[in-house]
Amino acid sequence: MTNTVMNTWELLKGLGRLARFRPVDQTQRLSMGGVVANNAQRTPDALMLVTEKNTLTWGQFNALANQYAHYFKALGIGANDSVALLIENEPDMLAALVGLCKLGAVPGLININLRGRLLLHCINAVDSKKVVFSGACVDAVEGIRDSLDKESLLYVDCAEDERPTLSPLWATRIQDDLALFSSDNPAESNEISFTSPAYCIFTSGTTGLPKAAIVTHYHWYRASSSFAKLLLGLKSDDRIYVCLPLFHTAAMLIGFGATTLAGSSFYLARKFSASRFWDDIRQSESTVFLYIGELCRYLLNAPKLASDGDNSLRACVGNGLRPEIWNTFKQRFGIRQIAEYYGSTEGNLAFMNVLNRDRTFGMGLGKFSLVQYDEQSETVVKDREGYCIKVPRGNVGLLVSKISAKSPFSGYADKEATQSKILSNVFEQGDSYMNTGDLIRRADVGFSLGIPHYQFVDRVGDTFRWKGENVSTSEVSEVVNDIPGVLLSSVYGVEIPNTDGRAGMAALVVDQTSFSHSEFSRAIEKALPSYAQPIFVRILASLETTDTHKIKKSRLQKESYDIAAIEDELWVKKPRSKDYVALDADFYRIIQGGAADY
Repeated sequence: MTNTVMNTWELLKGLGRLARFRPVDQTQRLSMGGVVANNAQRTPDALMLVTEKNTLTWGQFNALANQYAHYFKALGIGANDSVALLIENEPDMLAALVGLCKLGAVPGLININLRGRLLLHCINAVDSKKVVFSGACVDAVEGIRDSLDKESLLYVDCAEDERPTLSPLWATRIQDDLALFSSDNPAESNEISFTSPAYCIFTSGTTGLPKAAIVTHYHWYRASSSFAKLLLGLKSDDRIYVCLPLFHTAAMLIGFGATTLAGSSFYLARKFSASRFWDDIRQSESTVFLYIGELCRYLLNAPKLASDGDNSLRACVGNGLRPEIWNTFKQRFGIRQIAEYYGSTEGNLAFMNVLNRDRTFGMGLGKFSLVQYDEQSETVVKDREGYCIKVPRGNVGLLVSKISAKSPFSGYADKEATQSKILSNVFEQGDSYMNTGDLIRRADVGFSLGIPHYQFVDRVGDTFRWKGENVSTSEVSEVVNDIPGVLLSSVYGVEIPNTDGRAGMAALVVDQTSFSHSEFSRAIEKALPSYAQPIFVRILASLETTDTHKIKKSRLQKESYDIAAIEDELWVKKPRSKDYVALDADFYRIIQGGAADY
């Protein structure tokens, strides 16, 4: 089949899905636990979950989730209570999640890479009644357990671990009692409202510490249904390969969510491995895989093999695949559909590449506008009457999405953080829009029946994206400023050739008598997850500020880590290193040549 014929066929399939798709009725009485129970009743013996060592049918998974529900109920957990989950990619992570949802409780899905004050903040931010953690997080929880209620700590075994971590004596081991509880659906699961909170996912905003974004059952159902039916057209015999962490929106809404809505199955890998990826795909007979842009670049950078195109895939789904490597990736691995999308955990708008057009995240599903934004002053541009100004077609603009009864904005657990994302009186008095914080533009994708398609350009403000994670610069600065000898810091994102997103860089003003390079390195390694640790550090005598004492970042970002333009002291954290060393000309050339392997 020629490329032209194939592209036309994929476009027609997308149009067919678009024509058949119907928006979700918000008045329905549905919930995550209810959908799982329905699958178990309809196809109890159908395969639901595959791992390296285990398999679960829909009937088995629902029974395990019910045991978790009755276990938590016996501990006094009920409707609207929050439970923190720090579990790696394990079947028990999902079973505990669904079990809590069946009670009307609200699980908080916490990044397993967090340590210290960031981890404690997330646990406390949702007022967690219990903290459930697994082997990978024992050390992290032990580091803050003196600040937690000792009765709240629950340990879950890692069935997939070849070398299991010994159960800590200071926590209750769930598996000691779980089998004693009923596998029947709890009565509470029939009372869950479609608009009730299902779970919280933590997202780095533009200011402060991580924020708990509320995901309602309606939000989960609507988004998962869109991925399953509209974007991918999943069938019961499809299998999605998931190696992204379950505490992320992508894995929860596509890997688990879309699978649940389609009644299909998914393969759950503990983590991404470039060396094992294609063998896993073939052995699991997966038809779709979930990606972020960095994952695709790692696969593309691996040595070419004759077997690259020998796989069972028909599509991949994700976000962040850079336009410059799009076609090369698609052709090398024989993938017919790249189902790129755009969205955010807390957002009320999504874009999907339903028509399979190259180098785009597709069409918008909802009402939105692109408005003028001044990157120097970091403000939305207004006209004389105080309203936002739409950008001309093809120009880059700030994406704002209309808030309405059909497109509600649930926001965060923190009401003040929620209000900070809302723009009022945008185009007329009384209207409300969510500020996504993203700059996008309309893309030229050729024939698409006149339906506008869009591309991501950049983040604005004090957030950048690195290793698939949104990094809050103020969050990193708070950690850096607490390190002995640091007087003032400014954190921002800089580009590294042959990588996606922006790497962190910190400009510091320090007290030379009390500042220690080695202590700084140890503090950064201990306090921040790897994706948030600055790659570059610059030492200055002072930091330029505005009249309102806000640090000016534009010049710092422009100069980046250019050793020819900067006379200040520059450090770099090399790949797989814990220490910062001086950035010399040799390693700078390696970085600029795109061979630094970040």
